[in-house]
Amino acid sequence: IVTVIGAVNTPGVYQYIKGQSVKDYIDLAGGYSKNADRLNTFVRHANGSSEKVSLFNKNLRVFDSSNIEVLDKGVVEPFSMTTYVSSLTEIYSDLLQAIAVISILSQQN
Repeated sequence: IVTVIGAVNTPGVYQYIKGQSVKDYIDLAGGYSKNADRLNTFVRHANGSSEKVSLFNKNLRVFDSSNIEVLDKGVVEPFSMTTYVSSLTEIYSDLLQAIAVISILSQQN
């Protein structure tokens, strides 16, 4: 058997067919889901070794009892101009306070 988990349309356990590649098993599992990170697909073989599937080796061989895992895309937080400006203002004010303290201390000596 070959287990396909992660961001595919129908994750599950599939019959091992000699000569099938990672792409074939992902197709059997309904293909990649909308939130699949196609560049982060891994094959874990029964002997414990692991291989990353890349654009150049999509036809990576799969052996009996292998696990294919497709990772999700990370959740990207939208850019917030308000948060950016408030953080920048906070840093700027801290920097000015530090300069003011150094200036006062240097005048006392």
